[in-house]
Amino acid sequence: MLAKAGALLGLAAGMTGANAATSLKDVQAAATPYLVAPRVERFALRDVRLLDGPFKRAQETDRAYLLRLDPDRFLHHLRKVAGLAPKAPPYGGWDTEGAGMVGHYLTACAQMAEATGDPTLKKRVAYLVSEMAACQQANGDGGLYPAEWDRKTYFPSLLAARPELPPVTPWYVVHKIMAGLRDAYLLCGDMTARNVLIKQCDWCVAVTSRLSAAQWQQMLNGEHGGPHEVLADVYALTGDRKYLDCARKFRHDRIFDPLAHNDDAVLNTVHANTQIPKFIAYERIYETSGDLIYHDAARNFWRKVVANRSWVNGGDSQWEAFFPPEDFPEKINEVCGPETCNTYNMLKLTRQLYLQEPSAAYVDYYERALYNHILSSQDPEHGGFVYYTSMRPGHYRVYSRDDDAMWCCVGTGMENHGKYGEMIYAHAADRLYVNLFIASEVAWKAKGLTLRQETAFPEKPVTTLRLTLRQPQKIRLQVRVPQWIEPGRMQLRVNGVLQKSAAAPGSYAAIDRVWKSGDTVAVSLPMRLTTVALPHSRAYVAFLYGPILLAGPLGAQGLTPADFHTGGPGDAQLAKKVLPVSAAPTLVGDLTQAVNAVKSVPGQPLAFRTQGLALPHDVSLVPFYQIHEQRYAIYWRIVNRGEYATERAKIGAEEREAQALESRTVDRVRSGEQQPEADHNLQGEGTRAGDAGYPFTHWRDATGWFSYDVKTRPDKPLELRCAYWGSDNGRTFDVLVNGVKIATQRLTGTGAGNIFVTYTIPPELTRGKSGVTVRFQAAPGSLAGGLFDLRVLTAP
Repeated sequence: MLAKAGALLGLAAGMTGANAATSLKDVQAAATPYLVAPRVERFALRDVRLLDGPFKRAQETDRAYLLRLDPDRFLHHLRKVAGLAPKAPPYGGWDTEGAGMVGHYLTACAQMAEATGDPTLKKRVAYLVSEMAACQQANGDGGLYPAEWDRKTYFPSLLAARPELPPVTPWYVVHKIMAGLRDAYLLCGDMTARNVLIKQCDWCVAVTSRLSAAQWQQMLNGEHGGPHEVLADVYALTGDRKYLDCARKFRHDRIFDPLAHNDDAVLNTVHANTQIPKFIAYERIYETSGDLIYHDAARNFWRKVVANRSWVNGGDSQWEAFFPPEDFPEKINEVCGPETCNTYNMLKLTRQLYLQEPSAAYVDYYERALYNHILSSQDPEHGGFVYYTSMRPGHYRVYSRDDDAMWCCVGTGMENHGKYGEMIYAHAADRLYVNLFIASEVAWKAKGLTLRQETAFPEKPVTTLRLTLRQPQKIRLQVRVPQWIEPGRMQLRVNGVLQKSAAAPGSYAAIDRVWKSGDTVAVSLPMRLTTVALPHSRAYVAFLYGPILLAGPLGAQGLTPADFHTGGPGDAQLAKKVLPVSAAPTLVGDLTQAVNAVKSVPGQPLAFRTQGLALPHDVSLVPFYQIHEQRYAIYWRIVNRGEYATERAKIGAEEREAQALESRTVDRVRSGEQQPEADHNLQGEGTRAGDAGYPFTHWRDATGWFSYDVKTRPDKPLELRCAYWGSDNGRTFDVLVNGVKIATQRLTGTGAGNIFVTYTIPPELTRGKSGVTVRFQAAPGSLAGGLFDLRVLTAP
């Protein structure tokens, strides 16, 4: 195993100049070798072609979307920072102030070119890479800088060993640029991309070379993506140890050490998608170094997130943060929901772990998240993408517009729908794995074998595998037995003959035989309806049919078509027109028996209807991935019949109070949370953030000051409503609006939990203005805050 890895490293290291690879096959044969050899290998995207079905349609929608975009707009800031004249204006969103999306777009085009064979996309990859090479040459130091501040301030501060605390996250975007270059090389055979990537990694090593261990850890407290993943890849490509050494320095000890020992308490309240790319990279370090502790950390992290921190659709987090699992009953009422980026990264980690340990448990999670979060996150008509998928009953989602909504989940969304072929099949020696039941065809070229999977799953619970071979040969065909199938119900027939199998759900059924062209395997996949309770609660329930999440379409009350398509600055990715939770029907009965009152609709595959289960009326249930541009319910409130009236009255009163507050809200900042604070231009000196766990979890305070830019109404009298911690004592600070003190706040420890204080904003400070700066300034020797929540309200 070690010798094989060494030979691959040597081959990869020699692929420059006159020794350059002559074909894509050569490139991919030498690509990203393992010191720890995987037990199974995935097929290249070019060897898997999707056939007609929901995934093929999503892929084609995404391909049209990618072709609709202008690469020169993504390149705007790279050229500008390099001193080259931009060729087009930038896109909005992330790309307004920096080149946030160019790496994502490069990866997405490379993947889609390989997955579909589209020559236009391959040419676009070559164009993007040539432009990036020109920018790198103009910069003169090997770096590619997404924004002016990155080049002039942040990275020079690292080189000078005086790292600044970034208001945004340069490393995250640099990682995406590095990953895009890697993918352009590995997927499209672009040798220029390889050269630019290596120079970028050399720059990465150099710019961090003077940081002390403590400074490294300080730097890693911010969201930094996974540059160490690509550094480990480049070590594998070149054999140069300096890249692996640098990758190891990105180990964030505060997070890594507990997870390496299977303790995930440190994840409570931390930004979720900051953590997942770290563990993808840790697993890659394990693969290229053999250091087992990195694998332990990645595997433990995956298990904890999937088992304890995930919603029924496979997503995780709320307001982009992990939270204590016992908080699920509280979090379901939020209008936010799991971020699509998180699931994109969880599937990457799942695939890595599966290749090392081909367990069906990994595929069970992958399947649920793929259908119920990733597939559902794309606008099936226009190709826009969902940032947050709300779990709140009766809420809805918004989709990105092309020009001004280049959010992080748009970047990962571009990638999601071009790589559906990566986990349908796998292979090892003489074994062929069928993991997912998706209409497709795979070519195992080394064996002279093509397998065509013909299926309308999940609309029809069957799939047929047709084999074509150059010559008969013995192969073990391993077909996944999903966890959602009842024991003994799945059947396999080879050329019409029923096969005996004792394979249990959550494993693989193996068929050993000499296969010949024309052989077929018919697989029956009988699905059943099951219920899943909200974690740590029996008050909410969701329904699954096999792996398919069923949700209730609830119409578009209070919404127009424009409400579903959004962009621009701030929190535009959040669906904001809230209905009371009590507006969604309630299930009345026993959670364990609810499934018996849900019946299939004749003649409509995957359509169901409750019968006497819901009040004030029964509801329809359909696959969540089919619900678009309307409100929905994934989780349903369930109560005993005798509690129904009391429960509705209580919920209704709470919702009316919350609705009244929302109707007066002009703007809101959830203090201490990364995205809301970034959206409101957090500034400060001597400031810090943390978590208290009740009921607004995050806070911010300062020995100096901190401020937010908030929206106002130029024609209305306004108030500030601030949530503080009632037991904080001895804190005195001023509250200022545009530099004018409107109040001095003293916290004297008189309460418990959150307390709310409302300040009147003098009308002259907001008259004619659409926004102001609110500042919290500590008195000498005191603290400002902690502030948990800030709302700008119209006066009652």
